Amino acid sequence: NILNSSNRLIQSTAIFLKKKHGNFNAINHSQQLKFNLDVAQQFLEVTPWKDDFGLDWLVIVVVPESDFMAQIDANNQTTLLLCLAALVIAILIGLLTARWIAQPILRLNVAAKGLARGEWNQALALNRTDEVGELATSFNQMAQQLSESFETLEQRVAERTTELAQAKDAAEVANQAKSTFLANMSHEIRTPIAAMLGFAGLLASPDLTNDDRADLARRVQTNGE
Repeated sequence: NILNSSNRLIQSTAIFLKKKHGNFNAINHSQQLKFNLDVAQQFLEVTPWKDDFGLDWLVIVVVPESDFMAQIDANNQTTLLLCLAALVIAILIGLLTARWIAQPILRLNVAAKGLARGEWNQALALNRTDEVGELATSFNQMAQQLSESFETLEQRVAERTTELAQAKDAAEVANQAKSTFLANMSHEIRTPIAAMLGFAGLLASPDLTNDDRADLARRVQTNGE
């Protein structure tokens, strides 16, 4: 009796079919079923087979899931390893790409800070044709223009400083000339005025003759002129 088979797989299959259908005669069409044997899943196909000579059989094929899932599991592991490898490669490429992009920008930042401190001789040597390379070219042009403008400004400031120094010297010379002129004028004015005051005092003397008075008057007029 198949239910008493010494082959555990055959016995378990028979028990499963017996429990599911009640008896084997109830199986009248081909079926595909599944059952567990020691936690391992089994795929079962049962097909009735009869002929004209009175044979009435059930053709049963049982395939353990592990027989065909082993390759699938191996493929899944391979796929997982490939995915992990692809992820690692993608991360490395991302890091290298980020470094490739970020390094010139960091150098540009340092150069820009140098410009802010007045270090005009800033230049970026980047042999690139992408947007970062164009940005570096624009920065170099800007730095060159700033350097030229600063040199022109320094030259103008130097020229203006020289002009101011010359103007200061001229003003000092003019101020000295003014002081000398005022001193001379003061001397030239005080001398005739002092004489006029002296002659005017003599005119008040009662001992003077008319001729003396006339002479003093002429002297006062001459000093006044």
